[in-house]
Amino acid sequence: MNSTEVRIRKLAHKLLGRDVHIDTTIGEAGISSVDLVAFLKKVGEEFDIAISKVDAIRFQNLKDLVEYIDARH
Repeated sequence: MNSTEVRIRKLAHKLLGRDVHIDTTIGEAGISSVDLVAFLKKVGEEFDIAISKVDAIRFQNLKDLVEYIDARH
């Protein structure tokens, strides 16, 4: 598990109130669109990156988000 994944999982637990497995799809995790937008905003702040709406809709799971962040850092 890389450091980005650890940070994302901690943020998910803190902001979404539950542990979300890295490979679980957003829908399977029961994350609402409102919660997802707030979560992605906090992730952007935490990693000092801007996540565009176009990019955000491509995330199927947290693994996609981790790969997106790692590609930009």
